[in-house]
Amino acid sequence: YEALFAAYGRDRFFTVPRQHYDRSTKAIQSALADMLALSRARLMLGSDWSSFSECAHRLASPLQRYEQAGRDF
Repeated sequence: YEALFAAYGRDRFFTVPRQHYDRSTKAIQSALADMLALSRARLMLGSDWSSFSECAHRLASPLQRYEQAGRDF
């Protein structure tokens, strides 16, 4: 995070401290929040092997630009 903050400014990011990195209810709630936030982005860089990327893109506006690793970059 610190490298991103240094490169782009801390004010361009919203972060929530994570305490759960498993498949608990709290971790799933955090993942859903991340997915909804990504679905609102104008540009999403995703992976064609990622169901997370796929779901976030399907929730997005038709105007969202979506690029996939290995295909677009």
